[in-house]
Amino acid sequence: MRKPISIKIIFFMAFILVFSLKIEVLGANIEDKIGSVEYTEEYKAWLNLTDEEQKNSVMPRMYDTSNYSSDSKVNVLKSAIFSPRLTATNYTKYDLRDDININVRNQGGTGSCWAFATNSAIESNIEKTTNKISPMFSARYTEYATAKTFLDGINSKAYNREVNAGGNVELALGLYTRGDGPVLEKNMPFVDSSNKIYLSNIQNKNVEKQVKDYVRFQGIYKTYNNGSVTYKDGSGNVYSPSKLKQIRDEIKTHIAKYGAVVSQTYGVGGASGAAIRYYNNTKNVLSSTAYFCNNSSVKADHQITIIGWDDTYSRTNFNASCRPSTDGAYIVLNSWGESFGENGVYYVSYEDCLIENNILGIVSTTDIEYDNIYQYDELGNNYAMYSSEDVYGANVFKREKSSKSEWLTEVSVSSLVDTKCEIYVNAKDGDLNPEKLKKVSDTLELKNGYHTIKLKNPVQLTGDKFVVVVKYIKNGGSAYFGLEHPDIGYWNTATAGKGQSYISFDSNEWYDINELSATTAIPTNSNLCIKAFTEYEIAVSKFFEVNKYNLDSRYIFNVTPGTRVSELDNNISTNMEYTIYNKSGNEAQKNNIIFTGMKLENETDTYKIAVKGDLNGDGNVDISDILRIKMHLVDITKLKDEFFRAADMDNDKMVTISDFLSLRVNMIN
Repeated sequence: MRKPISIKIIFFMAFILVFSLKIEVLGANIEDKIGSVEYTEEYKAWLNLTDEEQKNSVMPRMYDTSNYSSDSKVNVLKSAIFSPRLTATNYTKYDLRDDININVRNQGGTGSCWAFATNSAIESNIEKTTNKISPMFSARYTEYATAKTFLDGINSKAYNREVNAGGNVELALGLYTRGDGPVLEKNMPFVDSSNKIYLSNIQNKNVEKQVKDYVRFQGIYKTYNNGSVTYKDGSGNVYSPSKLKQIRDEIKTHIAKYGAVVSQTYGVGGASGAAIRYYNNTKNVLSSTAYFCNNSSVKADHQITIIGWDDTYSRTNFNASCRPSTDGAYIVLNSWGESFGENGVYYVSYEDCLIENNILGIVSTTDIEYDNIYQYDELGNNYAMYSSEDVYGANVFKREKSSKSEWLTEVSVSSLVDTKCEIYVNAKDGDLNPEKLKKVSDTLELKNGYHTIKLKNPVQLTGDKFVVVVKYIKNGGSAYFGLEHPDIGYWNTATAGKGQSYISFDSNEWYDINELSATTAIPTNSNLCIKAFTEYEIAVSKFFEVNKYNLDSRYIFNVTPGTRVSELDNNISTNMEYTIYNKSGNEAQKNNIIFTGMKLENETDTYKIAVKGDLNGDGNVDISDILRIKMHLVDITKLKDEFFRAADMDNDKMVTISDFLSLRVNMIN
């Protein structure tokens, strides 16, 4: 006789089956909704280069945003962080050296051009936006702090690179935005050597500035045929003359307003110096003042800093054997010392094959304004994802010192595609329940890049953990978000763990990115590119403000009938903890309808809530409310407190026949 299977075993087997089916369905759902943005063909080709070839080239841009936007004008999104549609300058010529100090540096025999170019852009941003002389920053520190192998061990925060083995502005800014730079030149002076050093040489350096915002400009790619130039986006679509002008105007406007931008050229050409033929002095490159390359097959191997432009710069200034078809050039700061060009500066034609296809500019640099950075993306954003619907991304952080008073003051978001988003916070614990999430930002439209959003009101962190949620909103068909992911390039050393980054499509059901099936579109071992900046013991005056509705010392009134708790919650600005209670004294849920008789308690006050016209406390306006105001007017039953406020339709602190008539109109409507 077969022994019967116990009910418990059957239940357990059924649970396992249902759970496994749920995982499969989850994977399918995510696969249906989420995908990864395609790498550019340039970047794919670069990943396939040998280590030596990568070392002698500049990593190209990973993504071209032209096909991932709401329309063809992806770069004219208006943003609280950066507004690309500034009025383009009318100047035919502009040179930052006329307005600010520009340091000319010499990288010597090192391959640190990318570090020098990045620091020059930051220095110019500080001077242009603050009208103060910027300190000089150490390129040697940036070169070594991003490298892996040292005399006494491995740098735990390194990219997958060695000293003098290639780099780019993205690596430098990844280092800086995680809070590890820049540092002053005097704290690690330049040495014309790429020999290994000790880890202690890059440790405990005083970080001088906080890079808060930078942007990537839409790429302009060129092909040449019988002396004519065709301008295209990264997908091969030809730009119209107006679109080409728009992008160039954005670049120029940035230079005039925010300082220099970082770009690239085919500057050296390997050990043979093959790039020499593109300079206007092929016998002595150091004496060259103009450069133009019309070979679309070359790879960028040098990063430089654009400090201005001259639309009238004559094409005849370029090498006669390799000359552009039109006038006009960018004014470019090199890192080959003052003996190069005109005191370290030369002109690169607008038509140059590489000068406009990967430009990045610093928007904001400030003094350090935080005590802690909470982050999982210490190498920065290198992976772009899209969703067919709005998607929520959450990072759950554990506080460093939960016993101390700590305030969330800023949140940063980075993406390799233009992004539209909102920010929410749970300051009490690590729970992702939407009931605990408080909206702390307006809707933001952020240009491709990295942006730090200063919260209007600091949020006090009260638990051992806290959550920062970014709602990525559909922008022309898709919502976009950024990840740090260990691909086979410089980011190969990136790591991630469970319980850190989550996604959701409705803010109710959340999925841990690092517990998803390997078949889903989101790669495992990844983290969302969301950082949180906090301060200890900041002097914050207590405030409580209500938008849209009215507030006095006792009441929140003029609340519209049918308003839910979540809507009232979103219209409250405060740095105090508060709770909304129903008439039974229980905490109200966010989907509950607000009704007269509810109350809100914060750390210092209690406010009674009055819904306009709701005189019986059900949140609606109907015939029973008409009867109640009639009874009040004929002195049968008097309305008091919040119910009196609910009947005062014109807010004159009286209840009269005009309020009765208004209430009737409201009921009819």
